[in-house]
Amino acid sequence: VSAALKRGVVLPYDIATLLGDNTSESREGPSAATHKTLLVTHPLCREHHTCKYPIIRGAKHLPPPENVIRLKVLCDTEIGALRSGKFMSRTEWCEEAPRANMSDVMRVHDFTYIKGIQRACESVTEDGTVKNLDGDTAVSRQSFEAAMRAAGGVCHAIDRVCSGMNRNAFCVVRPPGHHAGYRGVVEG
Repeated sequence: VSAALKRGVVLPYDIATLLGDNTSESREGPSAATHKTLLVTHPLCREHHTCKYPIIRGAKHLPPPENVIRLKVLCDTEIGALRSGKFMSRTEWCEEAPRANMSDVMRVHDFTYIKGIQRACESVTEDGTVKNLDGDTAVSRQSFEAAMRAAGGVCHAIDRVCSGMNRNAFCVVRPPGHHAGYRGVVEG
């Protein structure tokens, strides 16, 4: 842990160790999964773009804070923080989050609003462009399907934790949806 702190890289496993998690490296028996964190994602979540892709950084071109790089630093098989060896022994991956049922999405969003978002995404050309729905919300062609996988992944994670199959869950999904209300953007 001290070596990680010295080099400026602190992984989730390091933080857990600092906080006194003395869980053994391996668990055996049928209850092993219940002690693991479920990590849920889907490849389509990497296809929700909030700015022109690929992202080019420069003095005049800063990408918005919520962009596809967030998933890369967490999930990438080479550099992803959640793929570190010691952390992997404490996690179980679901990399094909199920698509949400429309009935579940309609519990929190008006059907007309949902269909409007779907149409907006379908109207975006396939050349990597984005469409701004408002000052904070951009979508690309795959954003609607990514959102349906993100919502489905969250429902899947809740089901797994509530059934006791996993101790807890972390959904590595996009788009985040934290601005979306019943009929659109939640106003201040």
